[in-house]
Amino acid sequence: MCNEINIYNQKIVFIHIEKCGGTGIRNIILSLYYDENTHDKIVYDDYFNYLDKQNLDLTYKIINSNKLLLFHQNINDMKIFCNNYLHNITAIRNPIKRLLSHYYHMIINKSVCIINGVNHLLFKPYIKLSEQHITFIIDFLNSYGNLIVYRLGFTHNTINEIADYNSKLYFENAIQNISQLNYIFLLEDLDNELKDYKQKYNIINTECFIDINCNKNVNVLYNKNLEYEFEFILNVINENKIINYDILFYNHICNIKNKQQYSIIL
Repeated sequence: MCNEINIYNQKIVFIHIEKCGGTGIRNIILSLYYDENTHDKIVYDDYFNYLDKQNLDLTYKIINSNKLLLFHQNINDMKIFCNNYLHNITAIRNPIKRLLSHYYHMIINKSVCIINGVNHLLFKPYIKLSEQHITFIIDFLNSYGNLIVYRLGFTHNTINEIADYNSKLYFENAIQNISQLNYIFLLEDLDNELKDYKQKYNIINTECFIDINCNKNVNVLYNKNLEYEFEFILNVINENKIINYDILFYNHICNIKNKQQYSIIL
């Protein structure tokens, strides 16, 4: 991961990966960098998604006139649209827990097909899954199981080569793009990660509200017990020989950070 001398002269970019504690990390960034010089120079998802992406001149102008960019975009989009120095931040999470969180989120929002009325009880131990259920879960894994490497490894050169997120090429690109990320927060160790980030960039923030409130909520939410669901998904991956590149990437980051205790054993 890269370093720079003066962080405050740079554009702060948060690559928000779905269901990786992004709202909490966004609040961290706001609490660290929000001031009178940035209050009207922030771009959120809600605003950015209304932009006409075909109007490249407008997109380019809006992105480069703002200081804090906090939205679900791919790292390579930032390289295309931004014309000055970037301070790139992202957060990753245990990929199986991320996938389960994504699934339950979609269930709650009724945006996925519920087979035979099973609804959110799909992964409970007392429910016997049919072959149709297993097929559905495998499809879900293939469609949404590699969003981390998609966000960090997608390029416009690969869009026509690979149709879904299950991509070795995205993984290889994501590994290469680590050098362009200034910090990757590991959600499972957020307390220590936040301290390390502040120390690394010499940020003095005595009353950062995320330390007191948001971080406690993030820890409770993202470390809750999903033991059965975790084992179930891991078994589906192993039994069906599914290559989950998010897991490979996550383990790689754990190794870089010397936090192998969080690595996932396949």
